[in-house]
Amino acid sequence: MKRPQLRTDRPASTRRRERGVALLLVLLIIAVVATMQIETQYTTRIDAQIAANVALDTQFYYLAKSGIEAARSLLTEDRRDNAFDATTETWAAPIAYPVDEALVSLSLVDEERKFPINALIKRTTTPQQGGQPAQTETQVDEELYNVFTSLLESLEIPAEVAPALVDWLDPDDDPYGGDGAEINFYERLKPPYKTKNGPLSTLDELRMVRGIDAKVFRVLADLVTPYVTEPKININTAPKELLTVLLPEADSSLMDELIQKRTDEPFQKPSEVGEYLKGFGASFPDERLAALEKLFRTDSNHFTISSSASLIPEGGDEEDGNVVQAQNLKLLHAVVRRNNDGITELIYWRAT
Repeated sequence: MKRPQLRTDRPASTRRRERGVALLLVLLIIAVVATMQIETQYTTRIDAQIAANVALDTQFYYLAKSGIEAARSLLTEDRRDNAFDATTETWAAPIAYPVDEALVSLSLVDEERKFPINALIKRTTTPQQGGQPAQTETQVDEELYNVFTSLLESLEIPAEVAPALVDWLDPDDDPYGGDGAEINFYERLKPPYKTKNGPLSTLDELRMVRGIDAKVFRVLADLVTPYVTEPKININTAPKELLTVLLPEADSSLMDELIQKRTDEPFQKPSEVGEYLKGFGASFPDERLAALEKLFRTDSNHFTISSSASLIPEGGDEEDGNVVQAQNLKLLHAVVRRNNDGITELIYWRAT
């Protein structure tokens, strides 16, 4: 008896379909592999670009930081050269120098030229005695407060800012002058927050005080400082807006003469200010001159340094002026305190 044989032949149409499916599978696999390869190449390029950007950012960060150190060295040399500070000195002018394909740009502004807002509150510390801890008493510096209110008035800033700032700085929770703003005001805000009840640490904190919106802050930013605690202002560098408030007896002609005088021959010590103003007679009696001598100074100990590192456009150089169009890649801000020996101490740092 013969065993039956299995038929292995299939219709041609079936074989064609199978070959078509196989071809589609191959094409699909090729497409997937190609997509993965493209994705890998793209990811590799992105990773390489990120690494390059990080390296470039780091490079320009240290270039800008070198500018900060150069400015600190300049301030040290300046103190060793003389004991006064004026807008005619080297540190007060913009500085720029190339480093390979980069440009480092510096600007320095002394903080003693501005109104010292933290000095509105006088703090007197009684040393520790008989096992009792040291005590700190505070009170408003009325003379300085009057100067500040006059400054606000001249700038057309609402008067309510002055008592609100005092309440932000003083340690108690009692509204100053009946028009201040203590914790009960700030707790009703959304979101709520508490008053500082202490000195401002940075200028940006000023934005949190009642009445100081973005517009008011822009006006005050160049005229006030939280970094100086001594209630004295450098007459050699103070802006005209502030000098006009500090010297209400001076008309525009006298003010112009004073500014020209400090440009031609800066005051080197506070007593020279009184001697100069004495020449204008009855406008400045002796008691007034004595008060001004206590209010003014002729040197500065705190400086804001701004240092930027930029990429010089291809083909740009110092001769053709194209460096002014350089693209800023890193900008650093620092505030330093300079001692009598010229050594500077960093008290604030911000990178953008």
